[in-house]
Amino acid sequence: PEEGITVNIAGNNRLVPTQRMTGEDFWLLSKVLGNQTCITGLDVKYNLIGDVGAYYAAKLLQKQPCITYLNLMFNDIGPEGGELIAKALHINKTLKYLRMTGNKIANTGGMFFAAMLQINSSLEKLDLGDCDLGLQSVIAFTTVLTQNKAIKAINLNRPILYGEQAYSDLMESGRLKPDSTDVEPYVVDGRVYLAEVSNGLKRHYYWSPTYGNAYDHSSNAGFALVPVGQHL
Repeated sequence: PEEGITVNIAGNNRLVPTQRMTGEDFWLLSKVLGNQTCITGLDVKYNLIGDVGAYYAAKLLQKQPCITYLNLMFNDIGPEGGELIAKALHINKTLKYLRMTGNKIANTGGMFFAAMLQINSSLEKLDLGDCDLGLQSVIAFTTVLTQNKAIKAINLNRPILYGEQAYSDLMESGRLKPDSTDVEPYVVDGRVYLAEVSNGLKRHYYWSPTYGNAYDHSSNAGFALVPVGQHL
């Protein structure tokens, strides 16, 4: 946050011996912070607040009018806790940056966050990396982000897309055009596999010399774009 005080109670402080915070501990903390207008940031990463703590974090977001930064990464929060926090952001109008990294909210929790972005217009940064998001929630995010103009940065890395099935589903839904990829799904004994095809091969471009034959050593060191298909 740009102004105010950030309370840092991270559970991975190697310089100072710490006991990791539980959900009940976070309840006590939330009661203390509830009316503290000078507190604009809260960092409780690498603790063990779980869904119980997520419940009180959601309550804090609904009542505390000044928090702009909340770091809950790696706190053993599951889908239920993710739902509670996402729904709290339907009401909250001040939080700018939320970090949920490493909390396994799964596809269910991801869908609630995607739905939240249809309503919330104040959140600017959202980190849901390594949260075991599924294909459905990832697609939901890509849809709502075409409408949400407030989000400046979002992290959805390491979703569980089940590889081949993800490609197949994206193609069937029409979100991934067959001629925009060089693979094609096929099914054997109920399992989806990917076959390599050349649908878009001539659409790709590589760098090649500006003049002379593309593979002539006497050509200059400049580069220009040429279709790959010219040299196949």
